[in-house]
Amino acid sequence: MRHDKLGRELDLLLLMIGNRSYTAAQLCEQLKISRRNFYYYLDFFKESDFEVEKRGMIYSIDRHSPFFRKIRDVMDFNEEEVNYLFRLLRGAHKSSPIKERVLEKLSKFYDFRILNDVDFQEQIANNISNLYRAIKEKKVVKLKHYSSPHSRSTKDRLVEPYLFMNNEMDIRCYESASGMNKTFKVTRMEDVEIEEVVWGNEDKHKDVYTDIFMFSGEEKHPVKLELGQLACNIFKEEYPQGSPFLQQVDDQHWLLALEVVSYAGIGRFVLGLFEDIKVVEGDDFKDYLREKIKGMEEKLSF
Repeated sequence: MRHDKLGRELDLLLLMIGNRSYTAAQLCEQLKISRRNFYYYLDFFKESDFEVEKRGMIYSIDRHSPFFRKIRDVMDFNEEEVNYLFRLLRGAHKSSPIKERVLEKLSKFYDFRILNDVDFQEQIANNISNLYRAIKEKKVVKLKHYSSPHSRSTKDRLVEPYLFMNNEMDIRCYESASGMNKTFKVTRMEDVEIEEVVWGNEDKHKDVYTDIFMFSGEEKHPVKLELGQLACNIFKEEYPQGSPFLQQVDDQHWLLALEVVSYAGIGRFVLGLFEDIKVVEGDDFKDYLREKIKGMEEKLSF
């Protein structure tokens, strides 16, 4: 019935407003809907003047969509008022469950670190500026108190920076201590100090490639797939930057020829839609898939 469908659309809309964590698969699982219906609902939202945003694998509804603006004009706070409330709450010395709950609700819809933390933004700009200068002058830098989630440590790192990535939010560097090229997050650096030491390992600097599945590395592997209509539609929706790698064969089939850094991303895509995808080229990729399938069979055998 139509009211049942409307209920699912409203439930999906609520989940997607301000969403920062749910992927398409997780949204479908939450609502017990198919991936195909999920994309139908997205088309309906777009036609109804909701602005659908996609960052990586995360789908959300922009709270500045025309529909929300009409409601907000009648009953909601404007940006300045919300910021004022947030500052008042943060400045209050006494903590209470109500205060924390209101802050949590406000933070769900507003990224206050971007809006209010001027010092944070200035530090990022300073880090980027020093890294640019170091690359230009081919100087070693010290990343002060760099916070690494992998090693669970915060320490200074001496590196040779040579390549910006991800809209200047990541920097590729050669680290002499480990003898490896690594990618560092600019936001995790307390400060960047330029040393009076020139690069000594420029011959070891290697270009890094980030594939459309957001995996980065120094080696690329060619893969060619034949996609059916469903797989092609989902690929274009989830990885719009990969459209140039598609070539239509006929009304129902497309060839996808590209290079990837890791088989993990494209492997997840292929295994999730295996009935609608054929691996045309890539013997190593086929071996990877066989190992994955073997592992799945072993788990299912218990």
